[in-house]
Amino acid sequence: MPLYLVKANEPDWDDYIGFVIRATDEERARVIAHCKTRFEQRKDLTFLNPSQSTCERILEDGDEEIIIDSFKAG
Repeated sequence: MPLYLVKANEPDWDDYIGFVIRATDEERARVIAHCKTRFEQRKDLTFLNPSQSTCERILEDGDEEIIIDSFKAG
């Protein structure tokens, strides 16, 4: 099953910046990200909306790298 990097385009303070999610497809990855945030924050649709976030399929093999470094404290 592929990995997806889901990131908010303009995260606010004390918001999620992004996730690395294993899912069947991009739509499911966005739904999983949305479900994680909707219970912990306002009813935000950021991760469901392609104009407010990106969702990129990540290859499972490749060079060493940090996939996401997510830090935005408020």
